[in-house]
This record gives sequence, structure tokens and C-alpha cells, in this order.
Amino acid sequence: MTVNTFNSEELAEPHGFAHAVSATGGRTVYSSGTVGIDASGTLVGEASDYRAQAYQATINVYAALRAAGAGPADVVKFTMYVVDPTEENLNELYRGIGRASKELGGIATGTTLVGVTALSVPGAVYEVDAIAVVESGDGR
Repeated sequence: MTVNTFNSEELAEPHGFAHAVSATGGRTVYSSGTVGIDASGTLVGEASDYRAQAYQATINVYAALRAAGAGPADVVKFTMYVVDPTEENLNELYRGIGRASKELGGIATGTTLVGVTALSVPGAVYEVDAIAVVESGDGR
């Protein structure tokens, strides 16, 4: 599978994402949205801890992708949902995402951020879903 990222000189320089992504391969994997809960289902950090929740949600979305045979280098698109996306909250959020991505080998990819009023888990401030493209294989 090959993932190529493209950045246009006509647009502002991207930080942490790519303007466009193309992928060749065989199978597309779509994750469900995941929030910053641990394996026991407990929300990490405080309700306003954007960094801790973003870190855990990023770890979780990569775990979901691994279950389907996809890795960090296979991701072509993230959609992020953020409660109260102020500059301060987003800075903390990006620190958490950056730490998890660095630990797991994530790459710059297409990204969309959507401000929301609430998420499905009380106290959650960040949710992320992903699209990955992997080589054709067993189809699981």
C-alpha cells in the first residue's frame, strides 16, 4: 500500500496534517469514533483535560485500526470532534495527539476538526475517527 501526501504552495503551510492524501492499495478501514477512555471504560483525566483525553483517544483509534490490520502509516484521514475548541484547548489537544502520534509512528494525514457542543460520553471533550487504506489481504 502506498500513501502519498500533498501540500499546495497556494495554501498556508500545514502543521501536523497534509492538504491532501492519496492512497493505493486494496482495503479501506473505517474506525468508529473513539474518546479518551481507558480499557475499563473510564474517562481519563478531568473533564477539561484536553491533553490527556486527546492522548488516550489517539492511542485508542490506533488500537482499533490495528484490530483491522491497519497501522499508523496506513491512515489517510482523521476527523476530530472537539467540545469548546478555543485556542488554549486546541493547544493542549494537539500536545496530546502529538505525543501519541510520535510514540506510535503516526504520519501527517488529511484532517478535519469539527467543533461540537457535546459527545456521547459525559465529560469527554475529544473524539476521533480514522480512515486507513491497507494492502488487500485476508479481508478481516
